[in-house]
Amino acid sequence: DEHVVKVWEETKRYGATEEEECAALLHDTVEDQPDKVSLKMIEEEFGPKVSGYVGELTSDEDRIREIGKAQYMKEKLSKISLGALKVKLADRKCNISDMMKAPEKFRNKYYPETRTMMEGLEGRNLPEAQEKLTDDINQILDEVKAKYFENKKHSLK
Repeated sequence: DEHVVKVWEETKRYGATEEEECAALLHDTVEDQPDKVSLKMIEEEFGPKVSGYVGELTSDEDRIREIGKAQYMKEKLSKISLGALKVKLADRKCNISDMMKAPEKFRNKYYPETRTMMEGLEGRNLPEAQEKLTDDINQILDEVKAKYFENKKHSLK
């Protein structure tokens, strides 16, 4: 899957450990293939640290339905481990990296969702790699805001 490879490359670029790299490659497996892949299988094959990261990165669909994806991601980022956070931020950076060229519908969904999600990191003391990823994501969001959302009838954060 091209997306998984991009997330792995991005995670690696920010100084990932071997476990973080494995988690980057596996981050969507349990979510996308729940009938074929379990956290127990990942733990048996790659160890508890990788399995733990993948578990943290796997979304709780019931909770998302309850509070909405943006709020769910905000809460998740406020307490996720630093290793899983590096992968999650790399994942989101990959998801929004072409937002400037993306269709309006995509921007109108991912821009506010990502802004809300990033609020979960406010006040959190982050290591250099996670701080740099956060800065890079915020830079993309600022560019999108300046081009598409400022001076428009509706305003997004």
